[in-house]
Amino acid sequence: MLNNRLFRLCAVVIIVVMMLPTSMAQAGSGHLNNQSNCPPYDPRMGDDLAFLSQLSPECRSAYHKIGSPEGQSSSGMPTPQFTGGPDGYGYTWDDSLTPSWIDTSAGTNTGLSDWGGVTGPISLPFTFRYYDNEYTSLYITSFGYIALEDSPYWWDQDYLPYPDQPNTVIAPYWTPTYIPVGAWVHYMSGGTAPNRYFVVEWHNLTGGYSGDPIGNNDSYLFEVILHENGNIDFQYSSMVVNSNWWCGVAGIENSTGLDGLAYVDFCDIPPSFLAVRFFRPATGSFIDVTTSYWASQYIERLYNAGITGGCATSPLKYCPENQVTRAQMAVFLLKGIHGSSYNPPPVGAGTGFADVPTSYWAAPWIKQLAAEGVTGGCGGGNFCPDNPVTRAQMAVFLLKSKHGVAYTPPAATGVFADVPVGYWADKWIEQLATEAITGGCGGSNYCPDNPVTRAQMAVFLVKTFNLP
Repeated sequence: MLNNRLFRLCAVVIIVVMMLPTSMAQAGSGHLNNQSNCPPYDPRMGDDLAFLSQLSPECRSAYHKIGSPEGQSSSGMPTPQFTGGPDGYGYTWDDSLTPSWIDTSAGTNTGLSDWGGVTGPISLPFTFRYYDNEYTSLYITSFGYIALEDSPYWWDQDYLPYPDQPNTVIAPYWTPTYIPVGAWVHYMSGGTAPNRYFVVEWHNLTGGYSGDPIGNNDSYLFEVILHENGNIDFQYSSMVVNSNWWCGVAGIENSTGLDGLAYVDFCDIPPSFLAVRFFRPATGSFIDVTTSYWASQYIERLYNAGITGGCATSPLKYCPENQVTRAQMAVFLLKGIHGSSYNPPPVGAGTGFADVPTSYWAAPWIKQLAAEGVTGGCGGGNFCPDNPVTRAQMAVFLLKSKHGVAYTPPAATGVFADVPVGYWADKWIEQLATEAITGGCGGSNYCPDNPVTRAQMAVFLVKTFNLP
């Protein structure tokens, strides 16, 4: 099925030529709101401003793109809510702050004018940490949002977060807007390290497009401030909404559009004379591991012990939810056994496994793990280096690494509901629990066939080798 963004391209063409006859825009079946005087519903026209503005109110409301005071709940009014969040990453917001407006009239003019546009990349005066990445430039649109990655831009969005592009968006008020004579979009920077900032101001924009009967008597004055510490401010001055208006949304989202935090929900009235700050959660050594993350202390201990350098270096990431492969496990275990400075002997003429050539990145580690008797491979003369490690396999690897290859745990008694006596790794799993290296996966279960994540691996290794 075609992405709804592709359907919206039809609307762009129509708006450029200003207006097509209504009869040409009618497709599909079924009248809007069951009104016989409404044109048949056409999903392609849901973002065509010119088309929608010509509809009667009862027809127009069916497209869910235009707001009106009627039917607005109190939650749609600009009433401070004080706090919000967290999202999945850990961002929260607080709108009890006193606004401190930054005037950018003397700043740099983006050159954006009329209806629609984007400019960039614009260099930032500092490295800005946003979700699990770092950015040194951004893109500014005329539609009330900035993007930290280059992607197709669009004049509205129904929700935040939302997986369709554009993503990596920071939107103080994302809505169809027009930049009339005397209005502008400026940016500037200020402050001194480590308290520098970058601000973008949308100054007296109107809604819709030039001459739009719906939004041209609305007026928006707002700005976004990026702080060097990763916090984000939305500041709203006069946000004038009259009669009907084009719906908008305010908030933040990550690079996938699957995580984010809204402040103004779609079609709610934007606030006036109010400031909201989005707080970036604290992180440790890794940008993708916040201090509130359940395994953060174990990941930090693993890193400080020199057992891991993470999964990426610029910026430094750990990838806590990624699965651990058997090749990665070989490195983890040997460093846990011998110390962070350990390097295995050269691989020599062969690895001993048919599926691990001597040129494979972890070949020396895999060969040495087998030489020490911790593993015999996955069967058939193979090691399966890129297969994920299961929680059952990990129990065996950890206990052999801790107690020696000759170790055999006591017989199983049936501790976990999903590990019956007779399961191939039953005694290894139960001994891992006896030594307080694991408590299972919840609900009296161990989840033996689930793959081990890098976060879980950190906990296993820290506890097994008693890392400081």
